[in-house]
Amino acid sequence: QWTPHQPDYVQAVQYSQERHFIRSVEELEGLVVQRLFEMSKANLAGTGYKMRKYISKAITRCSAAIRTALDKCNILAPLQDPPRPVLDYSEVVGFISLGEFSLLKYSRHHILTKPWSVSANHEMAAKYFKL
Repeated sequence: QWTPHQPDYVQAVQYSQERHFIRSVEELEGLVVQRLFEMSKANLAGTGYKMRKYISKAITRCSAAIRTALDKCNILAPLQDPPRPVLDYSEVVGFISLGEFSLLKYSRHHILTKPWSVSANHEMAAKYFKL
């Protein structure tokens, strides 16, 4: 039986807290990536009025989900060892590209190393779809 003073118990609690934080960060980064791609799709040439209206509604729904996920991350951030920074909604929504999203570095999937996160690849894909 574990007691709160045993090293194994302390280590398990610390792992659990870190895991909850990483999962909340992954949820937040997924929502931010989704919003970035929706915003880039809304600005593509050839996107009709109905599609832009649909994308606008999706961005609004995504913004509410980002706000909820950010609140969850901000609750867990100071509890980490070392404490993680608390982010503001306007700061997260103001990110122009994935490279500016500094919270991604706390992820276990290393999103910033993925080929689709490179801004040059993203711009090439946007130019391709404009054709």
